Amino acid sequence: MMMGGAMGTFGSSMASLFFLWATFQQMFPHHLKIAIKEFLLSTFQQVSFVQRFSDHIINFFSPYVVISFPEYEEYHFNHAFAAIDTYLGAKAIDKAHKLKASQVKESKGLVLKRDEAKVRDVYQGVHVWWELVTTGTDHDGDRTHKLTFHRRGLEIVTGSYINYVVEEGISIEATTKKMKLFTNNPSLNWDTTSKKSLWRRIDFEHPASFQTLAMDPWKKEERGYLFKKDSEKKEQSESRVTLSGLLNFIDGIWSACGQERIIIFTTNHMEKLDPALIRRGRMDMHIELSYCSFEAFKVLAKNYLDVDSHPLFGEIESLLKDTKIAPADVAEKLIAKNQRIEVDGCLEDLVQSLERKMKEQRGQDED
Repeated sequence: MMMGGAMGTFGSSMASLFFLWATFQQMFPHHLKIAIKEFLLSTFQQVSFVQRFSDHIINFFSPYVVISFPEYEEYHFNHAFAAIDTYLGAKAIDKAHKLKASQVKESKGLVLKRDEAKVRDVYQGVHVWWELVTTGTDHDGDRTHKLTFHRRGLEIVTGSYINYVVEEGISIEATTKKMKLFTNNPSLNWDTTSKKSLWRRIDFEHPASFQTLAMDPWKKEERGYLFKKDSEKKEQSESRVTLSGLLNFIDGIWSACGQERIIIFTTNHMEKLDPALIRRGRMDMHIELSYCSFEAFKVLAKNYLDVDSHPLFGEIESLLKDTKIAPADVAEKLIAKNQRIEVDGCLEDLVQSLERKMKEQRGQDED
């Protein structure tokens, strides 16, 4: 009798539990059910006795599936994590409640990115929730993207949605790719068991541009297409390269389908180069960079002294017409030795240097 009464009580309790669960499934929206699930899970885990069974109990009754995308998998970087992070940061901004704005160099507008750990997305009628989970400190912690969705959308999510997110993330990364500057992490962090890379990177935003380049304006416009940015870095080799090996490498560029590179060689003595090196087809274009002109000087004065005009500009223009001096030598005179030396002192020093240079060149011409 006692056993039968206990079984009857247990049966009625289970029936009540299933009734409440069915009511919960019908009345509460998806995102609220996930929030209640997380709250109950965190509450139950406060009790040591329940902590061992809470995951199994909730997962048994929950109709939701969770897929994790860790940043590192078996000590290798997970490229799917990076693609997902890019997608959620750019594509899902219209679905996020918190955004962060930034403006990079030479950008015409603000760049909006997601600034919250959870993002809701919809794909072919299937509602999914993304959450960025970080364990440990924000700087050195392990990061994981968790994807939660109802079990009835399992085929769509695993069949096409995840591939769609990864492909979109890769496409966005390709269109907004920036040049990176890499450096080694401190040696104290070189742990063989660490998942972190030995390299760290930052966006490479050098202030130099064609506007700050000390050249004649017409040369900037004519030769601008010769310069090509390339973020790929090759490891340096300690072995020596012979001249014939260099020439073979240059000639081999023509057979590198889709991977051609523009190589720029510089020299101060064109007449000393072997004709086989500078022949057409190997060196396709010869560009003679002139000495510092007055237009180039004005660019240097703007870069180093932040001035567009000065009473000494007229005298400097006259001296530059009769003096052969490299832009680097002019820039050296425009760099203030200390804070006491102002614009006048730098320009007067340049005038004296140009006068000495002109006298030396006239003496050489007379000899």
